[in-house]
Amino acid sequence: RNSVVVLNIKLCSAHTCADSHANVPSSSIEFRRGTFLRGYMYEFMQLFAPHLTKERVVSAFEAVDQSGVDQVFAELALPLR
Repeated sequence: RNSVVVLNIKLCSAHTCADSHANVPSSSIEFRRGTFLRGYMYEFMQLFAPHLTKERVVSAFEAVDQSGVDQVFAELALPLR
């Protein structure tokens, strides 16, 4: 079991990222599995990326490996800005 959870944040939806050959800007939030996350940490993540709700982050946190984390966000349509 991987000890780090990586939440990738891309500035496009999965559909437009897949169709684009351009380099898409992205960021990530990483934390160790088993870390106690305080309320303000969830609030920061949601300010940083509104789709990172506490429920989604907890689901990602409970995933067995990074592919499970990616699956939590696979069907999510991100707004383009």
